[in-house]
Amino acid sequence: MEAGAKLLDRKIVPAHQDEADFFGLASDDLLLYIQRLRTADNLPVFLENIFLPYTRYKELMNVPLENNSIFSVIASVCGQNVSDTRRYTIEIARASAEQAQQLGVPLSEPLLHLNCYFIDQNGDPVCIGRQYYIGSRYMLEM
Repeated sequence: MEAGAKLLDRKIVPAHQDEADFFGLASDDLLLYIQRLRTADNLPVFLENIFLPYTRYKELMNVPLENNSIFSVIASVCGQNVSDTRRYTIEIARASAEQAQQLGVPLSEPLLHLNCYFIDQNGDPVCIGRQYYIGSRYMLEM
């Protein structure tokens, strides 16, 4: 299948405590939030929600983010390669009205929610991903 990505949102947001702790930020530091719709053969598969420290990754505010890997973009623009995860959780969530509309599924459709803290080869934090997968269209291999 052909992978795709459509940019839905890109903005600066305040960091929540768990995000500030992971990135080693002060409580008033800001994050860059990127939301994309990921597709396979143009069919929605999951919502990608990425959080990065704004000061370190502000160059990503002006980079095209359509139909590419967010990890490749981070590596090419900022020079940091994602190599592993520090921790992650997987749970079932019900699609909100906005998620249902974006993914083209019924309201309250069960979604796989993956909350993942990505690190580079040195163990330094890169980004946090909070993804919502359509279970019937995606398989996670662990």
